[in-house]
Amino acid sequence: VTTAGRKMDALPTSLKLKILGFTPELKDVVLNSSSSTHDANVQEIPNITRYLNSSRLRFFTEQDIHSLQNNHFIIRDNVYGDKKLLEIKQDATTMHLKGELRPARMNKGEDSWGQSNIRGDEIKWLHVEDDNSRQQYPSLWGLLDELESIRSELNDACEFNSLKSQVQIARYAAETRYVRHKDAFLRPTSTTQSEPTRRLTVLYYLNDSWVPSDGGCLRIYKPKSGPTEEYVDVEPKGDRMIMFWSGTVDHEVLLSHNVRVAV
Repeated sequence: VTTAGRKMDALPTSLKLKILGFTPELKDVVLNSSSSTHDANVQEIPNITRYLNSSRLRFFTEQDIHSLQNNHFIIRDNVYGDKKLLEIKQDATTMHLKGELRPARMNKGEDSWGQSNIRGDEIKWLHVEDDNSRQQYPSLWGLLDELESIRSELNDACEFNSLKSQVQIARYAAETRYVRHKDAFLRPTSTTQSEPTRRLTVLYYLNDSWVPSDGGCLRIYKPKSGPTEEYVDVEPKGDRMIMFWSGTVDHEVLLSHNVRVAV
């Protein structure tokens, strides 16, 4: 197993997950090798406290910024209130009932592939400039505007220098999950430096009636500071928002026993 684990370390994450899909008996080797899904090209965490201008913070508190920097993630509850949550959820439900979501796939283009026991959600990419969808789903597109304002605030207050955002809605049916992974990796550029595909992941949960027996917690793995790996299980409660660094924080969606929806 040790030899197999070392060999797994040299493989791209997408290939590791494919192996797990076809040969689930190798789960411990694939996910618990010394790198697990931790490829060598891990992003560095942006320094958002160096140029912090607290007077420009509106959504965030100064404590939020320092916590995100030092702990790699933050959790906010009661973000927009029950009324707005239910309106957004209704738009998301209507979108699902219209058949607009599709099974999620890993990788891109010709290299994309799907395996429902590895990643079981259905998704749709949402674009803030899509005026037709804005008319059909005004509350959901209002959330997109809120997320865009969060990006702008980080740029204004922390010199985050983000150029764009990508938004998707993800719906997990009962008895589905998403195995341990990161949301971004470095990609080579024409210069000597690599460029991150994503830097910050923001999740907003629409599960207004969630109870512990529903499962589907987001398991966030803390940076290793000793021989024992630690993690935090975050309940996907409605009107909860969580943010973490896309290229450094390993996480997984634990098996959900009820419908679980996030943007």
